[in-house]
Amino acid sequence: MLEWGLQEGKLTGSVTDTKLRLPKSKPAIRLPYSDADTAQILQAARAEARPSIRWVQWMLAFSGMRAGDAFQLSVSNLRQASSIHYFAIHEDDAGKSVKNGERRSVSMHSALIAEGLLEYAKSLPNQSGPLFSDKELDQHGNRGGRAWNVTGLWVRRTLG
Repeated sequence: MLEWGLQEGKLTGSVTDTKLRLPKSKPAIRLPYSDADTAQILQAARAEARPSIRWVQWMLAFSGMRAGDAFQLSVSNLRQASSIHYFAIHEDDAGKSVKNGERRSVSMHSALIAEGLLEYAKSLPNQSGPLFSDKELDQHGNRGGRAWNVTGLWVRRTLG
């Protein structure tokens, strides 16, 4: 196809010429939150009525998990082995997607337990349902879709 384009005058130069390549775009610079920023976000999250915003902010701060993974957790994904509580992250259930298909377990920080995450999960009427049913499904039926937009928008609107 490229040879035909050259022969017909639709393309000029060699198709292997590096000058024809598009320049790479520069990645956006993402600065980490300072300790003061994090404390402000977590304090504001405590006052949130929406469980997804209330808890996901804390889960991100104390687990390092991705926002999409946190939003799509089911109550049954909060597990315990011996005395260790953890999040089971996988895409076994319908509507779940995990980056790179990477199945993993993320330990639950004691700050999340002290904050009351386990009590929140136990209080939910559907123990086999989503941990955050208040998070709307995206166009593909996933609860974790557009997760950073949700958390980032909340931070910008609530805290500036």
